[in-house]
Amino acid sequence: MSFLRELSILDLSSLFQTPFLENSNLTMLLQNLTLLEELYIDGVNLTIRGNEWGQALSSSLSNLRVLSMESYSFSSPIDESLCKLQSLSMIKLDSNNLSSPVPKCFMNFSNLTSLSLTDCALNGTFPKEIFQIPTLKILDISENDLLDGSFPEFPQNSNIQTLETSSTNFRGTIPASIGNLQQLSTLELSVCHYSGTLPKSMTNLTQLVFLRLFGNNFTGSIPSFHMPKNLTEIHLSFNRFTGPLPSAAYWQGLLNLVYVDLTNNTITGSIPSSLFSLPSVQWIDLSYNQFSGRLLEFQIPPSSVLASVDLRGNELEGLIPKSFFKLKNLGDLLLSFNKFNGTFQLDRFNTSGNNSNFSSLTLFTSVKLASCNLRTFPEMLRNQLVLSLLDLSNNQISGKIPNWIWKVGNGSLFFLNLSRNHLVGMHKLYPLPNLQTIDLSFNQLHGKIPVPSNDYHVDFSSNCFTASIPLDIGNYLSNVRSNNGLTRIIPESICNTSSLKALDLSNNSLSGQIPTCMFALSGPTRLNLARNNLSGPIPDAFPVNCSLETLMETY
Repeated sequence: MSFLRELSILDLSSLFQTPFLENSNLTMLLQNLTLLEELYIDGVNLTIRGNEWGQALSSSLSNLRVLSMESYSFSSPIDESLCKLQSLSMIKLDSNNLSSPVPKCFMNFSNLTSLSLTDCALNGTFPKEIFQIPTLKILDISENDLLDGSFPEFPQNSNIQTLETSSTNFRGTIPASIGNLQQLSTLELSVCHYSGTLPKSMTNLTQLVFLRLFGNNFTGSIPSFHMPKNLTEIHLSFNRFTGPLPSAAYWQGLLNLVYVDLTNNTITGSIPSSLFSLPSVQWIDLSYNQFSGRLLEFQIPPSSVLASVDLRGNELEGLIPKSFFKLKNLGDLLLSFNKFNGTFQLDRFNTSGNNSNFSSLTLFTSVKLASCNLRTFPEMLRNQLVLSLLDLSNNQISGKIPNWIWKVGNGSLFFLNLSRNHLVGMHKLYPLPNLQTIDLSFNQLHGKIPVPSNDYHVDFSSNCFTASIPLDIGNYLSNVRSNNGLTRIIPESICNTSSLKALDLSNNSLSGQIPTCMFALSGPTRLNLARNNLSGPIPDAFPVNCSLETLMETY
């Protein structure tokens, strides 16, 4: 192959295997290919010592324009000899262990259009001058957590389309000159140490499609990105943004917006209802901010694809809009930890009767209505056929747990949280094939403790059960927590389960001796029998492979 002296493109990349190419073979292969312009060796394991790979390239390939050697091809630093390749326009060295700084001489590549060095263990300080190369269109140096740097002033003639520095040590502010990047479509600066306010000039980035700035220390208000009509994603979570959102009219113009994530900021004011009416939006997460006021009803476009709405941890009040329950594709509605009132209106969405207002039923996969002042079980849950997660905790629901709650999801329910209500009773725990966790703690349940017929985690703690522990309870549970007024002894059946991971029977009135077999179990990681009336010795029966991490003594 080395005698193909007029070869201009060589692609030895491998997608499914990892062939080897020794250094001596690389030098021999390239030494005569002086007209080569494009070289692709992605996914090939180069058994190269030190800086010899760079020397092998620079000594022969003076006309090289494209260099692509990604996916764990080698583990050696970038050699300064690469700076001889002045014709380079594309450099792609992703996912190699370079463990070196980026050479300053890269700023001298006058034809450079694409530089991609993601996940390369880069260190040192990134040369600012590279940002200012007039021909540069793509710059991706993400996933290099030892790489320091900050932004320079961007020139007016910049052609940058993609700018990614996520998961690096970059810091400082975004300069107002970022507005000069008129061709910018992707701005990915997530999980860095940027700070300060977003410059108003960012609103002039008319070609912006992806905006990802999450996990930084940005402050101030969010600019009105009304100019980029093709904006698809706004991801600004885990910052320190304050102030209200842009006006409702601003959101109406973002017809291509799919993803909005502003969680964990300090944004105030009301939530514009027009945000829920966008025809392309699928995911809206405004949780854990300081939004207040009422949620207004909103228009639903015929083509709505909204699938997830998360408004938890705010100060929203009033009624939950009926519009949410007309969204045919909405699977997750998370409204916990707000100040809603009058949520009995949810009962109106029961379609089991003759309700002419709703021609079809919204099928949820996740419903979180914790801390929403609910007083009854929402009847609209009866007809949920695919619900897998239901959280009604920390409300004011009273009375008995209705039997129909076990039929919610048609067998798909795997998490049920009814804790911190005023529930007083239940008929029994019905078998649910996919249930993994049920939390009934901090209620007023009394009478005989129910025995489940499936193997899952169950929390009965802080109720009013006064009966003895069922003798066969150990045949069913993998985790149990029951801090009540339980009396009598711990049954021997507690040792029958091979999948027991945690047992908490503290704060009861149990008496007698602890079954010896309990100390011979190898599976549990937590055992708590504190504050009972147990007696007798603790035998030396712990197995060699005991996985116990927490042992609360009885006293």
